[in-house]
Amino acid sequence: MKQEIKFGARLSRVISTVAPDSENPNITPYERIEWPVVKEVAQECERLGFDSIIVPDHPMDDLSRYACMSMMAALVASTERVTVGTLTTNTMRYLPNPSLFIKEIATLDHISNGRLYPFGLGLGWTPHEYEAFGFPFPNHKIRLEQMIETIEMMNLMFS
Repeated sequence: MKQEIKFGARLSRVISTVAPDSENPNITPYERIEWPVVKEVAQECERLGFDSIIVPDHPMDDLSRYACMSMMAALVASTERVTVGTLTTNTMRYLPNPSLFIKEIATLDHISNGRLYPFGLGLGWTPHEYEAFGFPFPNHKIRLEQMIETIEMMNLMFS
């Protein structure tokens, strides 16, 4: 069976301008890219035939990055064909009840006419992102349980 190869582009509002600091790898200087440029790049990706655009979801404690869900909604409104998704989104921001997260996903999928894909879920791995939102950083087992709970709720709500 022959499968078609699909291509996607990763877009972000920030690009790293130097290598991470060896003493503190969590701090990297970034250059901010404003929305009109991000939008233009997304439209060019679509024109060139890319199949999808994915965006990162790192809830940093500053405003250097766009919020993932908002950026995906803006990309959907700015394009016509490409699918839009996340590189990986961390469900911890929606604890203790991930139903708001699931509602946002369902809304994005609806307003995009089914163009929300691929959508990656992750456990989160950087303590400072949890701390920036006032959450403790639980161990791997607890984070996995939280993600499984989110997936189970998604299955119930989408079935």
